[in-house]
Amino acid sequence: MYGKKILIVGADTNALHAFSGDFEMELVSSVSFIDSILFTFMPDIIVLDSMFDVDVRSIRTNPKLSRTPVLLVAENISYFKNFSQIISLPYLLLCNSAILSNQDFQNHLKKISELKVKLLPPKTGSLVKQTILNINLSYSQPITRDTLAQKLNASSDYLSRVFKKEMGMQLWDYVNAYKLSEAKNMLLETGRSIKDISLSTGFSDPAYFTRLFRRMYGLSPSAFRSR
Repeated sequence: MYGKKILIVGADTNALHAFSGDFEMELVSSVSFIDSILFTFMPDIIVLDSMFDVDVRSIRTNPKLSRTPVLLVAENISYFKNFSQIISLPYLLLCNSAILSNQDFQNHLKKISELKVKLLPPKTGSLVKQTILNINLSYSQPITRDTLAQKLNASSDYLSRVFKKEMGMQLWDYVNAYKLSEAKNMLLETGRSIKDISLSTGFSDPAYFTRLFRRMYGLSPSAFRSR
């Protein structure tokens, strides 16, 4: 796998840390600088840390990059006004920054860069992206596969299947990773109780929340906050 190239566009350093060692990397501050490096660096994947429709389209209209997979990364996806235009574009992945460290997702990106895995067609892929949007919008409530599927008029089995194909990870793992990331931010930025944070991220059982948090971050919520 080593030697595959990833181009990171923007100022988010999370991607640099997530993919260091697995990819040859270049970093530019905006899409306007991409053309200048294509003579010496042709990326296998492009990572954008913003969701401006014009940025994605400028890549898609570049004949050298028209089929290069693009990964859009954002901490929170719920507020983008141009979401419906973005998700219709081909060769496009979308994820929250909290997912970058997920090993299954990283392995999936490596397979995509090696052309061992193909991205879903835009219509099917948009179903996955809308699911991610709905997770972002409703993370504070209890979420089930059925409730996510019902919002999109799909069966829960079908949604789970296409989500795994598109993202390389289970739908439920994505839901928990995003919820726990929001909980982590609350622990760092507020003085709210563990129970309150648990309920605010859709976990009705604080003990279950604590087990999941420790599994993901290696510390209990209280120990994480203290550190």
